[in-house]
Amino acid sequence: DISISADGLNDLTDQCCCSICSETFDSIKFIPQVLDCGHTFCAVCIHNENVCFNLRIQCPNCSIVSRMCGDRVLPKHFVIISDHKLAMCGI
Repeated sequence: DISISADGLNDLTDQCCCSICSETFDSIKFIPQVLDCGHTFCAVCIHNENVCFNLRIQCPNCSIVSRMCGDRVLPKHFVIISDHKLAMCGI
C-alpha cells in the first residue's frame, strides 16, 4: 500500500506544471526549460516578452538573469516530461 500526503501531492503537481501559467508540462508546446538558476518554466512563458527582454531572461522566482547569446538554447527538463508520462500511465 503506497500512500502520499497532501503536501507530497502538491509538490508533485508543482513539478508537473509551469508556475507562471499553471499549464502541465509536455513535449510539444509547454516544454519545460531550465534557466541558469535551476528553476523550470514552460517555453511559452520563458519566451514571453514580460520575462524575456534583450536576450535576457529574468527568473520570476529568484530574479537571476539567464543570458541568451548567439545560438544558445535553454536545456529541456527531460525528467519532468518522463515523470509526467509515467504518471499519466498510472506507473
